[in-house]
Amino acid sequence: MVKNAKALALCALAVLTLAMSVRDNLPASQQEIVRVAASVGGNPSAASALREDLMREPDPTKGRLRAMRAQALAQAKPASA
Repeated sequence: MVKNAKALALCALAVLTLAMSVRDNLPASQQEIVRVAASVGGNPSAASALREDLMREPDPTKGRLRAMRAQALAQAKPASA
């Protein structure tokens, strides 16, 4: 019984990982891009960095858009933080 549960959990993890990988490679919609831009809007330097990234890569995938947001926020953090 425990072996079956472990095998099922491993299978579920593999399916979830595959689904996330496929999702990350889908193109980001305009609505998603606007939502991400709004989420960094309170931080002017992050918003500027994100705009620059979007100018260089206007049609990012969902995964790339998430990475752009994270990178913009990381660059905008003060050095002392």
